[in-house]
Amino acid sequence: MLNKSKSVISVLLSEDSFQAIHLQKMGTTFRVVNLVNHSVKGFAEAEMIKTIQASLSGFPLRGSDVACVLPSNLVTTKNIEIPAVNEEEIRSIVNLQAGRHTPFSREEIQIGYVNVGVVKANYTRVLLVIANKSILKNQLSVFDKAGLKVKHVLFASEGIAQMYRAAADSKSAGGAVGLIDLGENATEFSVIQNGKIVTTRNIPIGRSQIESGGNNSRDYILDELHKTLESYQAEDIGQLPKKYLMTSDDEAAKAVQDAVTNRLGWDIECAPYVDLIKAAPAVLKKIATKYPGVSFLSVAAPAYNTSTSPIDLFPEELQLQKSLEAQGKEFIKTGILIVVILPLVACFLVVRQSFMDLAKTTLKKNYESKHEQAKVLKDQTLRAKVVENFADNRMGSLDAINELYRFIPDTVYLSSITMDQDGKLDIQGVADTSSIVFNLGSALKESSMFESVEIKSTASKKDRGKDASSFEITLKLKTAASPTKKTKDSEG
Repeated sequence: MLNKSKSVISVLLSEDSFQAIHLQKMGTTFRVVNLVNHSVKGFAEAEMIKTIQASLSGFPLRGSDVACVLPSNLVTTKNIEIPAVNEEEIRSIVNLQAGRHTPFSREEIQIGYVNVGVVKANYTRVLLVIANKSILKNQLSVFDKAGLKVKHVLFASEGIAQMYRAAADSKSAGGAVGLIDLGENATEFSVIQNGKIVTTRNIPIGRSQIESGGNNSRDYILDELHKTLESYQAEDIGQLPKKYLMTSDDEAAKAVQDAVTNRLGWDIECAPYVDLIKAAPAVLKKIATKYPGVSFLSVAAPAYNTSTSPIDLFPEELQLQKSLEAQGKEFIKTGILIVVILPLVACFLVVRQSFMDLAKTTLKKNYESKHEQAKVLKDQTLRAKVVENFADNRMGSLDAINELYRFIPDTVYLSSITMDQDGKLDIQGVADTSSIVFNLGSALKESSMFESVEIKSTASKKDRGKDASSFEITLKLKTAASPTKKTKDSEG
């Protein structure tokens, strides 16, 4: 609601005048810091717009929430009973029945209502407030052209009831209270009960007419007040006021107050609205000196109480239009951001990639010579490993021959010894007898150096004129490993 803002501007446009008031939040309360009243009687639209713009030259239009206030003479009010007590049901029934209380179609009116209270079982009395959409849109159009972005349309009488709620309760002990607000060209008469507006009437006679017309104008006001109260009583709208309050205390207001007391017999006293609003001293001085006969109650009261106002007459279609326009602006902003950000992101990625490529090239250039040196060192290391393995294998061969000769008896001589890189030995020789060959095979199996000893063949032969046995035995060194494998293991 508006009261959440730190700055509120309330405006009221009637046939005769334009009024505006600026409220600024100071601490936890709002104070009136500026106000203006300007006659627009007989002005064309263009002239009216210029007058509004000039009047608001000292108002902070940017950053302020703006509320348009409708006086009671621009709306139709009707007390009706609704066969429901649930708020949703009441709202639904009001929307259906509103068209019956005006000559306009439902599409041509904007409605609001005040829930006065339950009057009997399952029935609720409401004050129906009906505004002509054509008048509403015309006012909103004028304000929009003048640079005012109106967010809410409020009902003056409902705001006045909220402002005078505490004063009314203290004066009437919870009963109904009548309010008489004497304006420059009109008089507003309202009845409030339990802080809610239950009926209101705009009388087209004000301070100017009383001052120029004398007793006739004053008598007309009294007659209209009396008729309004009779109608209120006849319709059984609510309690009759026990107390009446005059919202100003100038000479014209006091004259009306005295006449009401003497002719109508009402218990009436003065309760100036300037005592209820919180205003800067300069503002109070401005009201007293520059606008002595002007009442700002209708434009000020709703601005103070918008957070609790049950009525907002802002047309739904305009609200939807504003919402769509706001969404459109957001989409445009998003599109602009995308158009701006995407090239920036692309530039960032290109620059980033360029830096990475440059860094990669620099690193490659700096370490290219070292890489070549590393390759040379690797080749030298590999060659050294090969030589080392070769030397290990040679030592293995010598160890194998030494082990063989440890087991070979004198009756055996070897004719051939071969060993491959996997440590596999193949020995050939001649023994005096075949049994010696088999004994040799068994002995070699007992050696810790050999495994998988196998006598592949034996054959009888003549050797140096004697009978002998040739043989072939294959063995495998237990600790044998290929040079290639050793080199790979060393690299790992």
